[in-house]
Amino acid sequence: MFDILDSLSARGTVAAVHQAIRILRHMRAVPIAEREFAVRTLQEILREPETDAALALVRAIEAGEGKPLGEMSPSAVDRYASELAEAAERKTGEEFSVDPERGRELLSRMRTAAARADGSAGW
Repeated sequence: MFDILDSLSARGTVAAVHQAIRILRHMRAVPIAEREFAVRTLQEILREPETDAALALVRAIEAGEGKPLGEMSPSAVDRYASELAEAAERKTGEEFSVDPERGRELLSRMRTAAARADGSAGW
C-alpha cells in the first residue's frame, strides 16, 4: 500500500509520512465538499516534493479502505498513522543502519589515537 515510499530517500520518507499523518489526523475533520480545496491549498502552501507523496499515501489508504478519509473511523486513522510511522522507521533503519560492534571498534581507535597524540593513558 505504501509502495511510493520505495522511491524516496529516508529523509523524503520521513517528510512524506509526517505530512501524510498530519493530513490523516487533520483533514478527516474537513467536510468532504471542502476537501479538494483544502488539498490544493495544502499543495500550494507546502510546495515540497514530499507533499505529493503524502497525498498519494492518503489516496492509497482511501483506496484500501474503500472510502474517503472523512468517512473513516478515528481508530482506522490511528491504525494507518501507526503503519505509516512504522514504514518510515523501517526505511530509516535500512538506510542508516547501526553496527554496534563497528561503533565500539571506531571509538577504541579514536581513543587510542587521542591518547598517542596527547601522551595520556586514554579517556
